[in-house]
Amino acid sequence: MWLWLLLDKLRTHLISSQATSNEGETQRQLKSEENRWTWITTSPETLAEAESKLLSIVKANITSRYTEVNRLNNDQSGRIHSITVKMSDASDNKIPVVFLHGFACGLALWANNIDCVAKTHTVHALDLLGFGRSSRPNFHTRASICEAEMCDAIDDWRKEMNIDRMILVGHSFGGFIACAYALTFPEHLRHLVLLDPWGFSAKPLEEPPHSFGLSAKTIAWIKTMASAIGAANPLAVVRCAGPYGIEVLRKLYPNLGPRFLKENPNAFYEYLYHCNVQNPTGEVAYTTMSYSFGWAKHPMLERIFDLPSYVPVTFFYGSKSCIDSAAGLEVQMQRPEGYVDVQVVRGAGHYLHIDATDAFNSAFTKLLEAVDAEEDILEYDSE
Repeated sequence: MWLWLLLDKLRTHLISSQATSNEGETQRQLKSEENRWTWITTSPETLAEAESKLLSIVKANITSRYTEVNRLNNDQSGRIHSITVKMSDASDNKIPVVFLHGFACGLALWANNIDCVAKTHTVHALDLLGFGRSSRPNFHTRASICEAEMCDAIDDWRKEMNIDRMILVGHSFGGFIACAYALTFPEHLRHLVLLDPWGFSAKPLEEPPHSFGLSAKTIAWIKTMASAIGAANPLAVVRCAGPYGIEVLRKLYPNLGPRFLKENPNAFYEYLYHCNVQNPTGEVAYTTMSYSFGWAKHPMLERIFDLPSYVPVTFFYGSKSCIDSAAGLEVQMQRPEGYVDVQVVRGAGHYLHIDATDAFNSAFTKLLEAVDAEEDILEYDSE
């Protein structure tokens, strides 16, 4: 019933203007959304407050910073927002861990994992360009260039942070970007870790798209709603819902909120809401790089074999995820000259580092121990 009430609210606030499909479509999509809906209450300050609530889980001291990035479309400049957690001087001699969040998320979704990792390694978490508290520039409308802009921004950040090599960890869409970065800048990777990575398999003829942990029924509803309000971007539904957007997210992800702050599960939904009602240029970038809500235009399974064999790769999948481990297993089979490990976290869904925090943290800690001991370097790689 609540869906019909929401749809009625959306129709009440709908202004009948639709951008035509032509040159400059991305800018018109953003302008159309901005002009169409006037009942969203948010601000960069509100997003910062929501982020702070989730990050209150982290016991270690957090250092937050902005880093200038310049290699953007039309000579735009921007800033990458990141946090750093360092618990001991011992971590200075170890390769740092860098976390990249997934689609429609932000760096605070690593809150349950940071303390565990920071016991032994310096931890950095980024808001991808176009998401979270990072700048939201207009990306190029060509998928390959759009992807390169995101990777170049990460590398600009790396240079400013004086990081030579890193253990790069990406979840979902962040896994796709992490892999793209590794293909472009392999010399700066000590280990590539992909959590339920999106965008590996090519788009099939009939199968439903990857759904970021959502059911096929929910995906169909999102598409129907987006079509009804004339929006091309998947999360336009949340923005168009205005004050009802948090309720939409609570219905879409009912189990995730309590996994952060049990006494205040709404903190998760508030954070996700304020991440996604800002100017959605990252979302537009995602749609530029994808087909039909969930398939990459340039699938990684066709490209990852160009990754030098000296870059070790570990895949983590949730046993209950909509993304199965087939792609990771194929990489493992087809890349015998390089280290590839595939692990499945039992009982976890797409958000495996949140669904099964203890199990994931334990498995990831063992991976870090293996990296520290150089057990992920095959003998013939060092010859």
